[in-house]
Amino acid sequence: MKKTALTIEGTNDILFAECQFKHRVEENIMKCFQSYGYFQLETPLMEHDSVFCEAEGLYRLVDRNGAVVSLRPDMTMPIARVAATKLYDELPVRASYLGNVYRFSDPTKGGRQNEFTQAGIELLGETGTFYDAEVIALTVNALLDAGATDFMVELGNVNFVRGLLSESHLSEEMQEEINDLMVKKDILSMEEVLETVTLEKEIKDIILKLPTLFGGKEVLEAMMQSVLPEQSKQALNELYEIYTYLSYYGYENYITFDLGMNKNMDYYTGMIFKIFHQGVGFPVAGGGRYDKLISRFGKEIPATGSAIYINRLTDGMSHVISHAAPKADELLSGDDKKALIEKANELRKAGKSVIVNG
Repeated sequence: MKKTALTIEGTNDILFAECQFKHRVEENIMKCFQSYGYFQLETPLMEHDSVFCEAEGLYRLVDRNGAVVSLRPDMTMPIARVAATKLYDELPVRASYLGNVYRFSDPTKGGRQNEFTQAGIELLGETGTFYDAEVIALTVNALLDAGATDFMVELGNVNFVRGLLSESHLSEEMQEEINDLMVKKDILSMEEVLETVTLEKEIKDIILKLPTLFGGKEVLEAMMQSVLPEQSKQALNELYEIYTYLSYYGYENYITFDLGMNKNMDYYTGMIFKIFHQGVGFPVAGGGRYDKLISRFGKEIPATGSAIYINRLTDGMSHVISHAAPKADELLSGDDKKALIEKANELRKAGKSVIVNG
């Protein structure tokens, strides 16, 4: 039987120079995480299928006992499990992680890879915009330490959209339809849906403008002057507080606002953000607040966090990678094998890479 030489769809071989570069990026990011007090933990590659009960695109396996297990599609759910079962008495906890995740991805949503590396942080047991800002600031700092420079943060709050849609009295199905149309920026179809319900003109106009409410601090300040539902007002106030804290870190120039951002509204409970790098068509990082997620494992623990998609990030920084195959620092050869080995050991202790030809 002929063996195939192809990799599985959605996976890649990462060769020498690229592999070294990727590891340097990971090392710098993890060092940055630790400098803020986020220490690394590890979770199994496989979890009980119930841990990811609502996730899409799972790689599922059946173990020898007949139980269904899944390869982790992200790192947040396993850490949520750990928080509820092993860290509850130690809160607040700052955790970081680095590892590969696996999922059948939708190519239209950035799913070019089915296996990719995530580095991230989770702040467990703290509430408030001060800590949301810390997570964003640390993510920005980590990207800078990794060597990235040409990126921007898009910041939003799910409760801004949620408040507007709640005020609209749309059915859940219609709200989901509006959310999908917002992502597609299909304003005409949004208008057709809203024409079927009775709605205050000002609220309707804001909902229709959601796909275009994007820009700097001025966009946020202008919207704060509008007549809004209380939930939406509070969301804007939180965004302003986060922006203020980020200015204390010196990162305000990296921030833009996307008030129509509605990333997985059932998952997140407050601020959300995405980070885009020049030359990469999909986010290289993202995260948000998820105060209700850990309750799925029996404990009420507020949390906020972020993930950096290492493969996308290194794609965006590919111009700084030397694609030449790396070479050893020293190449030794000769007849005296004992002397060669002793010399090689001496050089290696000094931090050199050495090849000995016998």
